[in-house]
Amino acid sequence: MSSLSRLLALLPWPRQRLRISIVDKILLGMAVILVVGTCTMLVIYDGLTRSKKALHEVANVEEPTSAAAYEMEINVIGTGMGVLKYLDTSDPKHRDRVKKDQADFKRFKAQYDKLTGTPRSKDLSLQIDVLYQQFSQLGQRLMDSKDDQDRMLATLASNFEALEQIIDQRLLPLYAGESRRRERRVAYMAADIARVGRRLGAYLNTHKEVYRRQMLDSARSFRSRLDDFDRFSRSPEEQLCLEDLEKRFAQTMSLIQKLVAIDGALQTGVQNFIDLRRSMDDLLDDQIQVLAKSDLAYSKREADRAWNQVIHAMIVLIPTFGLVVIGAGMFLAYSITRPLRRLVKGYGSRGFGGPELSSRSHRARRIYRSGEKIQLDDRSTGGDDGLQGATGGERG
Repeated sequence: MSSLSRLLALLPWPRQRLRISIVDKILLGMAVILVVGTCTMLVIYDGLTRSKKALHEVANVEEPTSAAAYEMEINVIGTGMGVLKYLDTSDPKHRDRVKKDQADFKRFKAQYDKLTGTPRSKDLSLQIDVLYQQFSQLGQRLMDSKDDQDRMLATLASNFEALEQIIDQRLLPLYAGESRRRERRVAYMAADIARVGRRLGAYLNTHKEVYRRQMLDSARSFRSRLDDFDRFSRSPEEQLCLEDLEKRFAQTMSLIQKLVAIDGALQTGVQNFIDLRRSMDDLLDDQIQVLAKSDLAYSKREADRAWNQVIHAMIVLIPTFGLVVIGAGMFLAYSITRPLRRLVKGYGSRGFGGPELSSRSHRARRIYRSGEKIQLDDRSTGGDDGLQGATGGERG
């Protein structure tokens, strides 16, 4: 009796010997193979599913999140460089670059917000959003102020040219050869105007306070020399020239004051702009990218762990399944061949083909021959009776 039969015999069955047919054993073996194979495939499938999910997390979430954080930093740097270069050169291509970087930042920021969902990442996203709004708006104001400054500089250049024309072409010819004192005074006034322009340019380029003071000193000198003409008698033409000169000079000094104020605001704004960019760089480098890289590294470790579990499961379960198949095959083979061996052994122990079997065969042949003889005798008797019947009939 097989081990399975012994196990089943221990169960509280009725007092009747339990017999399992060969067909039942074959079905039982196939069921065992099917169950073990199904369990093996389910375990491997579950591991592959978890591995696929982890790889999907790495490829479609964490890596794009890290890339979006990196791209945001690039756009912040690009926006800052574009604004500063525009303030330096007033080239429209830098303003276009700023617009492109701003649009790219918004796009990658939206991608980052879509991919992240932790409270920490949302808080960092809100912080960088607020800082970039301030950064972008300040950069736009700086570029607009630069445009205003350029327009004022163009107007100032036109005013300085007009002052020189009034002095050189209208006022100076009135005193040529007639009043050496007034002629020298007019020449000094032209020199003062020229110094005002040069000191203004030097101040705008270097932002040194000494140039601003020298510019104001030259402007006061020009004003003082212009006021000296009130002590002299003037012709109507001279009076008209001096009035035009005074009016143009007042406009010029008003523009210079506005220009200096705009330049001061630009310098303060540029410093604030640089501070904002530094704050965003620190936030992106030290927190957002660090968090994104940490999440990416964790997802990669999870993917590696899931894949290693699949490999280990395959190493264990596939050989186990093979052993189960081999064991079931051996069990089925044993269940089929064992009764045959017992049958052959039983016949062999009784002398299969020996004297006992020969005697049995001899008796069987004798019985068979006796039966044939009885049948033949019956047939012969039946024939005689028929013949006698036929003869009696004829006699009657």
